[in-house]
Amino acid sequence: MPLLCDFPSPPVARESFAGGFTSKGVPLLTLEELEGYSTGKGTRVERLYRCPFCGASERAFHLNTRTGAFNCKRSSCGVKGVLREFWPQREPMHADARARRDTARAFAPSPQPKEQRPGGSDRSNWREQWNGAHSLDEGAAKPGRDFLASRGLNPSFAFTTGARFCSNWAPSPEGKSYRAGGAAILYPLRSLAGEVVAVGGRFLRAWEFTDEKTRSQKIKALTGGTLSEGAFFALAFDGQKWVSPLEWETPFVVEGPFDALALASCGAPALAAHGCHLSHWLAGALAFKAPFLSPDADEAGEKALPLWTREIAPFAPRLRVLRPEGFKDFGEMLEAVGRIEMRVWLREAGAQLLDRHADDMALDRLAPSIGATFPRAVAVEIGLCALALDRGEEIE
Repeated sequence: MPLLCDFPSPPVARESFAGGFTSKGVPLLTLEELEGYSTGKGTRVERLYRCPFCGASERAFHLNTRTGAFNCKRSSCGVKGVLREFWPQREPMHADARARRDTARAFAPSPQPKEQRPGGSDRSNWREQWNGAHSLDEGAAKPGRDFLASRGLNPSFAFTTGARFCSNWAPSPEGKSYRAGGAAILYPLRSLAGEVVAVGGRFLRAWEFTDEKTRSQKIKALTGGTLSEGAFFALAFDGQKWVSPLEWETPFVVEGPFDALALASCGAPALAAHGCHLSHWLAGALAFKAPFLSPDADEAGEKALPLWTREIAPFAPRLRVLRPEGFKDFGEMLEAVGRIEMRVWLREAGAQLLDRHADDMALDRLAPSIGATFPRAVAVEIGLCALALDRGEEIE
């Protein structure tokens, strides 16, 4: 039953024929009772009647025939409500079923905000630039693949997340591009339902940006959309399928997409907040899991850690904090030590990792420059030969 506004207690006698009121003051009235009491006048949608509650004869009782909503315009009455024919039909619910429903509601993530659509109130042009960007498997995206390889990352992991390459990433809230821009890897920030609600861009080279106050600064990343609505999902491969961090018992929560990709390439699915502020749904999505919290080892990360813990702990009390030793973040660690050593360190630190495919192990054996120079199939064959030589096997 919809919640209805209470009306003032009028100093007039009520008509006895009306259905009366519930214990909460909700008026009870059917269309049959109303038509039997008074003949309506007016349009087909808005009908005027004599009020069956206060007896007003000046046609003060208004009824919307489409919604069933009614109210009396007489100041001493003011009754309002909805005809019983328009009340939503509800099946009776057992007490156990009601308890399960209430428990599910208590642990459910916050409802998703409506996604901004082009032409709506959101005047930014990030969606247009995102739709025009190149997939990482396209020839035009080679600078992006080379950049990922130079950071020790396998481009195939970024490709599975939906990441793209843009030759001139310059989103603007006014719908117009900035005067300057730059080539960038674009990371989709998704809602809990998987919709792209924002895009984070990591420039291949920092570029000069001038804000509205004409202050220039070099920036490495620029985001389009609302960060509070999405997160970056870095999937890991278990040898048969790609595993989402929300499907894994011990996902990592990090700040940047590069850190998430570094962990995913080692077999640890990860979520990146793309900053220190978590999405409004992320804590609820980690309910009953045992996540690792890994903000950057800098001033901003130290401030974010207690906030993350306070927000996630009510849903995932088994959370743990794990950050690389001697490095700012996992992306920096991967560049310095490589995936094989990083996997060993993560296992020794207690992280649960997925077993990767032999192709990925073969690519790990190669220098990033070789993986970026040759097609993937050729690079895999070279890596498999190198692994065989390491084991003392003969190569035909």
